[in-house]
Amino acid sequence: MSEQTMSRAGRVVGVAAAAGALVLGGCAAGPANDAPTSPAVTRVTCDYTVTGGAARVADPPSGSQVPASGTVTVTLVMGAGTLTLTLDRSAAPCAVHSFESLAGQGYYTGTGCHRLTTAGIRILQCGDPSGTGRGTSGYGLAPETGSPLVTCSDEARTECHYPAGVVVLADPEHDGGQFFMTHAESTIDGDYPVLGTVDEAGQQVLSEIAERGFKPDASPAPAADTTFKQVTLG
Repeated sequence: MSEQTMSRAGRVVGVAAAAGALVLGGCAAGPANDAPTSPAVTRVTCDYTVTGGAARVADPPSGSQVPASGTVTVTLVMGAGTLTLTLDRSAAPCAVHSFESLAGQGYYTGTGCHRLTTAGIRILQCGDPSGTGRGTSGYGLAPETGSPLVTCSDEARTECHYPAGVVVLADPEHDGGQFFMTHAESTIDGDYPVLGTVDEAGQQVLSEIAERGFKPDASPAPAADTTFKQVTLG
């Protein structure tokens, strides 16, 4: 989540035509083809705006033919423990595609989480290779809001409730890389793109990180070792 107040205008992502299944006809004397057909994959077009000044060299992802259905698993091996994330492409396809692209390029590997908050907003924020909270991926994207996991108290969705164990893109307009994970239920000013969820064991790791508190004389940095030693897709 950005340290600055930002406009949270959502964007409706245009959906490209779904790929149709190809049905092959066999000759009358041949055996029937009983192989199951693969489900059609919904695809969208995403706009990634280059802003420059990346904290670590990374290419912006391609914005064409981005999958907008299905899930992807990401395993984060931290010094404090292992988290398994399930990212939902249908909820925020462009944001999930950005996360996948950066993870595949090694952008997150070796970085740590620079911000822990434990009152009101209860999050662990990660994904800045500079470790300052000001580093970016060098590109941004339009925010995809309206996740079914988030409930807001007003139609403008300015005050929203996030359950424990969700993964959220922190500042999409300015950065496609930083994200936060809720270690407890949180009420946050704004509706942010929800990438997915953390598994039960990973939520326990997040709780333990929060319980350990802050690094001496370095708040809001967590005391626990949050370095991503390994980031694996699939």
